[in-house]
Amino acid sequence: MGAKTDGEALEAIHFIMEATGIYHEALAYALYQAGAKVSVVNPAQVRDYAKSLGSRNKTDQQDRMVLARYGATQTPRLWQPEPEAVRRLKALIGRIHAIESVRGRPRLSKAGNAALRAKLYMAAVACIQHNPDIERQYQRLLDNRKTKMSALCAAMRKLVHICFGVLKHQIPYQVQVL
Repeated sequence: MGAKTDGEALEAIHFIMEATGIYHEALAYALYQAGAKVSVVNPAQVRDYAKSLGSRNKTDQQDRMVLARYGATQTPRLWQPEPEAVRRLKALIGRIHAIESVRGRPRLSKAGNAALRAKLYMAAVACIQHNPDIERQYQRLLDNRKTKMSALCAAMRKLVHICFGVLKHQIPYQVQVL
C-alpha cells in the first residue's frame, strides 16, 4: 500500500491490504467510501506467496513490495463491507466477548459487569430483530433450541462465522434464504 500515485485518481488505484483483525477495517471502509478499489487478503496466503518468491526478510518495505506484487499477479477479489446491521452486531459481540474475558478481574464490580453484559445482550437482540435476514437466521436457531439464551448465543456464533467468513473467503455478504 505504499505506492506513490503521482496525482493518479484514487478510483484508479487498487489497494491491497492484509486482514489484521479489526485494524485494517477503518482504512478499508474509508477507501471504499472514497471510491477506491480495495482487496483485503489473508496474511497466510501472502506469507506463502512471499516464500514462493524466496523472500525471507520481514520489513515494511519488503511487505509493501510483496503485497504490490501479490495484487498484480494474483488479482484478489475486491472487498465490500458488510451491511451496517452485521457490523453493529459484530461490534456488540466483540464487546460482550471483551467483558466475558475479564471476569474475575476488578475492572467492574460483579453487578456492574452483569448489568453491562445484559445491556449488550439486549442491544444484540434488538439488532437481530431489526434486520429481516438476521432475524430469519435467529428464528431458525431459536426454533431448534430449548432456551432463548442458548439460541441467542448460537445465533451470535453463527453471525460471527458469517462476518469472518466474508473476510476469510473474500466474498461479499449475501442474504441467505432459509
